[in-house]
Amino acid sequence: MGLRPGRQRGLSRVQQRDAIAANVRCWHEHAPAPILPYRRSGRLAMEEHALGVATATGDARYDLTFQRDLPHPHRAVWAVATDPERLGHWLADAEVDLRPGGHFRLRGQCNVDGQVLEVGAPSRFVWTWPHPDHPCSQVSITVSPLANGQSRLALVQTEVPEAHLLGVAAGWHTHLDAVPAAIGGQRTLYDPKRAAQHFRRYQAAFRPMIS
Repeated sequence: MGLRPGRQRGLSRVQQRDAIAANVRCWHEHAPAPILPYRRSGRLAMEEHALGVATATGDARYDLTFQRDLPHPHRAVWAVATDPERLGHWLADAEVDLRPGGHFRLRGQCNVDGQVLEVGAPSRFVWTWPHPDHPCSQVSITVSPLANGQSRLALVQTEVPEAHLLGVAAGWHTHLDAVPAAIGGQRTLYDPKRAAQHFRRYQAAFRPMIS
């Protein structure tokens, strides 16, 4: 999408903020989403996590990697990554035929018609994320058990074009923020304003590697 929001002539700061939020509302398909605040626990907002990592793969394309350590058992994290209802709690309404060659569809905040490539229960799930600008992109989720009943979730999207890099990074980061609540059975609606904040964080972090 080539999103590089900066100070635009004639726009107030509020208008600039809203423009950024609109740009990252859905980083692939621009589908509308309800704007509701993320759930809070007491007075504390969602924890801020380390940024994802972009690895250049050539031809102005990148693999994006995100990692979250979660205070939840391995199988609970696997369920939230593969069960259609649970996917709807943090990603988008989903239809998943959980077998190699099965369909993987998202509707709502993002619209994706992909195909399941690999299912290695309860640890690895891979599907395609086709888009006209990155038809060969794949997404993988790997769940690894840690000590004391905790787990590590790693998500990778491959073949992300430079023009989409910031929006894709901010989008995944925002969705992954909602995973802990989803494990607890709570649905978190995508928050474009939160995504805009992450967009600016990635813009600063990735500035040295993108034109």
